[in-house]
Amino acid sequence: KNKLFFKIQHCLMMIKTIIKKRIKIILTIILSLVIVVWGKEIAGFFRRGYKNLGYLFKSTPTPTLKVFTNPTLQFKEVVFQPSLVTISNSPTIIPTSTPKPTKVIKKTPTPTSRPTPNQQNLPSADSLSKSKLGIFMIGHLTNGAKKIIEGNPPVIKVIEPLSDPSFFEAIRAYKQRVPQGIVIVRFYNGTQGLYYSLSSNPVSSAEDFFNRVVKPGIEALGDKRQLFDYMQNPNEFETTPEWWGEAKIKWNGAFWKKLTELTLNYYGVKTCIGGIPVGNIEASELGYILEDLKAIKNMGGAFCYHGYTFSYSQNLNQEINLSLRYRQFYNFFSSSAPELLNMPLILSEGGVAEGGDPSGGYLKSGRVDDYKNWLVWFDNELKKDSYVKGVTLFQIGNDSDWNYFNLEPISSWLSEYIRL
Repeated sequence: KNKLFFKIQHCLMMIKTIIKKRIKIILTIILSLVIVVWGKEIAGFFRRGYKNLGYLFKSTPTPTLKVFTNPTLQFKEVVFQPSLVTISNSPTIIPTSTPKPTKVIKKTPTPTSRPTPNQQNLPSADSLSKSKLGIFMIGHLTNGAKKIIEGNPPVIKVIEPLSDPSFFEAIRAYKQRVPQGIVIVRFYNGTQGLYYSLSSNPVSSAEDFFNRVVKPGIEALGDKRQLFDYMQNPNEFETTPEWWGEAKIKWNGAFWKKLTELTLNYYGVKTCIGGIPVGNIEASELGYILEDLKAIKNMGGAFCYHGYTFSYSQNLNQEINLSLRYRQFYNFFSSSAPELLNMPLILSEGGVAEGGDPSGGYLKSGRVDDYKNWLVWFDNELKKDSYVKGVTLFQIGNDSDWNYFNLEPISSWLSEYIRL
C-alpha cells in the first residue's frame, strides 16, 4: 500500500511539474506576442510620457449647446464629451536665445498698459480692427457678442449657427462692413460617437466624414453658406487619431488633404485643418506631412491650433509651449518648407484654462483684470506674426456649461479694446 501511495504521489508531482512548465511556456509565448504586436506603441508611450517630467494632460473645452437638427427647426439637446489631449513640454525650437526653463513658474502677470480710447483713434465703420482678438460664439447671439462684432474683429467663429437665426444677421452685417473679415463655421451634428482609428483608411474616412457631417451641415445653411470662409471640422482628437507619432500624423495628413479637397470642390468653402489641442504637436513631426500641407495650402486651407495659457503667463519661454506653440511650427517651416511660411494660421480656440483645468476659465477664480492684461499681451504677440489671422476666444453665448469662460462680463471692455 505504501508503495502504491508513493507511486501515486510521485505521479501527481510529475504532473504538477509538467503543468507549471507549460504555463510558463504559454505565458512566455503570450508576452512575446504582446511585445511584437504592441511594442512600438508601448515604446512610443514611454518615449512621450517620460521625455519630460512636466508631461501634462488636459481636456480642451468643447461646449454643450442646443442646435437645430433639421430644416423644420426643432431643437435637440446635444451634450459634448470633452476629449483627453496631451500637453508636451518636451524641448522644441524656441524663437529667442533665452534658455527654456525646466520648471513652470506661475505668477501674477504685470499689468499691461493700454491706450485710452478716444474718438480720433477709433476705426471707421468699414475698417477691420488692428487687433487679432475675435470670438467663438455658441448657442445664441448675446448683446455682448453683438458689440464685439460691431468692433470688426479680424475673425469670428460660430458652432452650429442654425441654433440662432440672429447669427446670420450679425454675420451678414459684419461681412458687408469688412468683406476681408474671416468667419469660421464648425458643425457638431453627426459627430456624436464618431471616431476613425489608425486602422481606418484615411481617405475613405475623410469621404465618410464629409458625407456624415460636412455635407448635411453646409447644405442646411442653404445660400447662407456664402457667409463663411472656413469650415473647422473635425475638432481636436474627438474624431481622428492624435497628432503624435509618424503613423498617426501621416494618417491625419492624408485625411485632411482629402477633406479639404471635397469641401472646396463641392461647396467652395475652405478648410481650417487640425483644430490641434493646446500643447500638441512636436514641430519636427510636421516633416512627415509637408507635401500634404503644401497641397492643403494650395487649396486655400489654413492651419488651426488652440492657444490657451494655463497661468496668465507673459513669459515667452513658457508660452512657446502653450498659447504661442504655433511659432515652433513656423520655425520648422522656415528651414524645411519655406513655401509654408505664409500658410494662414487661425487660433480657433484661445484664452485661459487655469492650471490646465478644462473648466478653469478666468471667472472661476475671478481674475478678470489678470485676464484682460493677458489678452492685451497675447494680442501684441499675435500681431508680430503676419501669418496669424486671429484668435477666436472661447466662448460667448453659453452661460451654463462653460460659464467660467464666458466673455459676456468683459464684452464691453473687449469691444472697446478691439476698436483702438
